[in-house]
Amino acid sequence: MSFSIFVLPLLAGYLFLICCHNYRYEILRASGYHVFLKSGIAGLVLFVLSYLQVRLLSICSLDSIWTFFNLNDLSATCFLSMLTGIWSAVIFNLFRGRDSSIRNSAHENGAFTEILLRDAMRNVDLVSITTKSRKCYVGFVFETGLEIKGGEGDLSLIPLASGYRGEETLNLNLNLNYISVYRDVYKDEINSIVENEVATDETELIEFLSMLVEPYFRVAIPKTEVASVRYFDYDIYDKFHADDLQ
Repeated sequence: MSFSIFVLPLLAGYLFLICCHNYRYEILRASGYHVFLKSGIAGLVLFVLSYLQVRLLSICSLDSIWTFFNLNDLSATCFLSMLTGIWSAVIFNLFRGRDSSIRNSAHENGAFTEILLRDAMRNVDLVSITTKSRKCYVGFVFETGLEIKGGEGDLSLIPLASGYRGEETLNLNLNLNYISVYRDVYKDEINSIVENEVATDETELIEFLSMLVEPYFRVAIPKTEVASVRYFDYDIYDKFHADDLQ
């Protein structure tokens, strides 16, 4: 018998971890040897569960299921561990949502910037993103990269304004207004959305506008270039600038 058959439980463990919301986003952040170790542990548990299933089926005289394919008990156990890993992940996912798993993974790793971006995207809140070059964008988060590579992917946003932070004071100065550009370029589409009541509230209107302008105005920023992220409010921004002028 080839020992390569034991690769199947290891693969089963990896499939379970990568398919199960509760572990997927931890695995995406883990290093190679941690993934290998966790896959081995999960594979061992699945192997034991599968062995118990095989023994139970044998006791019930149902072992003809795998003997038909010329498989012995050990081979059947290894193959069954693959199936057990998949259906176990499906069952786990019924009790643990994808969004909560992403958030918990980010929180456990101290990735509070990612949590802020995720919450802002879900709630359609304005954010201000400052890069290491002091370039600043104000807009709606379009993608966070949390689902890809455990948060190491780039982020993208639909900008409403952009500017820079002063070299000495780091005060925010917005000098480019995208909203006026959107109004000019997509005037007919915006009027159509409003007149036909396609969007029933402000959130839906923002989502429609985001999809409308996304192909040409979406800005992608590497996570490594982000210096800070915060929620943004135009009223507060105007208040600070009014104080500066006094």
